[in-house]
Amino acid sequence: MKAKRLMVMERKLVVIAIQEEYLAIISKQIKEIVGDMIKVKSITVKDITKESVSPNDVVLLSGIFIKELILPFIPVDARCVIAKRAINIVNLRDLIDLPKGQNILIVNDNRINTKETLEMLTQILFEHHYLAYDPEHPFPEKIDYVVTPGEKHLVPKAFAKVIDIGPRVLDLETLLELFEAFGLQEQSSVFVKRYIKSLVSVTKVSYGNDPKAFLTESVKTAASRSFEDIVASSLKMKELVHIAQKVAKTHYPVLITGEKGTGKTMLAEAIHNHSAVSDHPFVTVNCSMKNNELLEEELFGVDDNPGLVELAHGGTLFIKEIDHLPHSIQKRVVQYLENNHLFRIGKKNAIPINVRLIATSNSDLNSLVQSEAVVTDLYYYLAPFSMNVPSFNSRKEDLEPLIDAFLKQFSQSDVHFSIEVLEAFHHYHWPGNVRELYNVISYCVCLEEKTITKANLPLFFNGEVKEKEQDIGLETKSIIESIEKHGFLDESIAILTVFENGKKMQKSFGRIKVRKQLEEKGITLTDQQLRSRMEVLGDLGLLLVRQGRAGSTISREGSFFLHAMSATNKK
Repeated sequence: MKAKRLMVMERKLVVIAIQEEYLAIISKQIKEIVGDMIKVKSITVKDITKESVSPNDVVLLSGIFIKELILPFIPVDARCVIAKRAINIVNLRDLIDLPKGQNILIVNDNRINTKETLEMLTQILFEHHYLAYDPEHPFPEKIDYVVTPGEKHLVPKAFAKVIDIGPRVLDLETLLELFEAFGLQEQSSVFVKRYIKSLVSVTKVSYGNDPKAFLTESVKTAASRSFEDIVASSLKMKELVHIAQKVAKTHYPVLITGEKGTGKTMLAEAIHNHSAVSDHPFVTVNCSMKNNELLEEELFGVDDNPGLVELAHGGTLFIKEIDHLPHSIQKRVVQYLENNHLFRIGKKNAIPINVRLIATSNSDLNSLVQSEAVVTDLYYYLAPFSMNVPSFNSRKEDLEPLIDAFLKQFSQSDVHFSIEVLEAFHHYHWPGNVRELYNVISYCVCLEEKTITKANLPLFFNGEVKEKEQDIGLETKSIIESIEKHGFLDESIAILTVFENGKKMQKSFGRIKVRKQLEEKGITLTDQQLRSRMEVLGDLGLLLVRQGRAGSTISREGSFFLHAMSATNKK
């Protein structure tokens, strides 16, 4: 067995997924089962490079749909295994305790996953009746409970009795295939016990505060992205990039704040690559992924083993979520900033250090101070050169340029998104920011459709639209009053009608085409007059006004408004 394990250690298992959260779960599960026999490396699709996988490695893909995306990065000789998923039976207690014969609605992120979840539950808990949720159809008349595998945020608000059974996990078949790929031979009883242990373990991951805390690749030693990679069509992003480029030329510490998924890491890498130390190390450590004792050892070293600060000598130390650092370690960071030297744990001799610090936090600067998450001395170092990455909701002008950039990254520039899809994207609230958009585009690309329609989108888009239609009435009267203040209600209705007709033909229009069609209706406007009217309609949310060749389109609210006006005129 020892010889067998030595052979295995020459190879590694590379786990690849689109979503970081799911990557964390399946990586954790694998390590609980074979962590003493196989080296496991976890990586997202967006971070993969040709150096990520060696010819002798085994690659585990989170699903068949990402295979085409990552094939250019995988050596021909590397073996690929496609992960199959299963219900985590550890999480079924609430379902098991229900009286027999319950009508249960299954909610998941897309139709395929919903169907798979329904079939698995039918096999395991056959005592109940299961129905698949589809936002395009009315809710079933009698539903006792809603069950979702980790997608509780997608459950329609109308349902109060919700059971979250947690994200799905790797099934036994997939793990047996990995055993075979590495030539492992383990007693079946030991394997089953470890599998059950892994289910219990990932249950904690699923319901923890930060599922990414179990990602195995928490230290990164290179910066691959530059300012040219940052999409900055919006004014907010242009201003941010302009400031960051100036700051990059200095050697001062930098604090980057912003919500999760806004692109703080990309900005940090760009600052490093635009600086005088771009040819030197860029060392990343995520504070939320380590316990405090391990963090101190990794940062400052122990005895004869250097830490990450030393590894970054001459370059940049990038500390993600610095407010997760305990105050005692923050004070040690301040010491090396003040004195340009550090002491390893267990050593008394000072080691000279020249390292630029870039840090991030999901909280804004004021919150960090008020909550005392950052010690005062460290705050004084970080505050002068702090910058905030705006949420995606506040920079929707970047939506289509971002989509184009992602499609180019996937070598799928011929994929087209319909006007209805773009409209749905514009109206969606994007709680996961740009990272969530990336995940959605990745999902759409994997469908291998050249034109993406609303039917191709994850179910939560349609569900959100349906709820808004049910819950939010269009305030036609107030809109009319707003337009009449400017004195061009009839012209506005004519403009919206042009765009509504274009929407039916899946076309967007620039002002030249709109003016021509208005003239055909006997309405003559100068370019400036049309621009001002479209700006008002855009401010009211009736038009999606876009710059350049993309053209503008009518919004959902604009269509509702036209419909309401038509109904009023018929009375």
